[in-house]
Amino acid sequence: MKHFSFFFPIFWYVYLHLLLLVLSLNLTWSGPNKTIAGAEASALGNQTDHLALLQFKESIFSDPNGVLDSWNSSIHFCNLHGITCNPMHERVTKLNLQGYKLHGSMSPYIDNLSHIRNINLKNNNIFEKISQKLGRLLQLHQLLLNNNNLFAGEIPMNLTNCLNLKVLHLYRNNLTGKILTEICSIQKLIIVNIGQNNLIDRISPFIGNLSSLISFGVVYNHL
Repeated sequence: MKHFSFFFPIFWYVYLHLLLLVLSLNLTWSGPNKTIAGAEASALGNQTDHLALLQFKESIFSDPNGVLDSWNSSIHFCNLHGITCNPMHERVTKLNLQGYKLHGSMSPYIDNLSHIRNINLKNNNIFEKISQKLGRLLQLHQLLLNNNNLFAGEIPMNLTNCLNLKVLHLYRNNLTGKILTEICSIQKLIIVNIGQNNLIDRISPFIGNLSSLISFGVVYNHL
């Protein structure tokens, strides 16, 4: 019994120390695991942005100024000409390729730039319709597609999903159809210019619901 009484405290002493050791190991490794998971998620998002930009380049078949020559896999996409990224998360926040006479179509993969806030493609030669997928860019603040002349079709209905949109420039294109009544749901709109197109019908009185609006241009249409 004496031997047992001596062994019993030692047993619990060793057991408690082993238990504390296991718990400390779990706490030590849980942090890096979370960090690794976060890094993997960030890398995945970065790869999505990079691929979306390369697909955008593929949709442009004439680049007389060679501004997209640097758009390849040998350069980090945040350093590409016309691209601005969030420095912390390395996600594309701005695409600015205005005035380079780019000739092509709007890539349907542009919606994969899920963090983008500003798109400026004005003064180019982008043809076909404005992609409905722009409506998936929920953080978009400015969309400048004016003076392309070759844009056809209607103003995409899905654009009304961009509830953070503040500036919309679509003037001097070949857009047809009606001015969307649903545009009144974009309450943050400050500037809208859709003049010099082929829009028809009337201007909805609901446009008065846009309380932040300071400029609304519709001249040279068929209203």
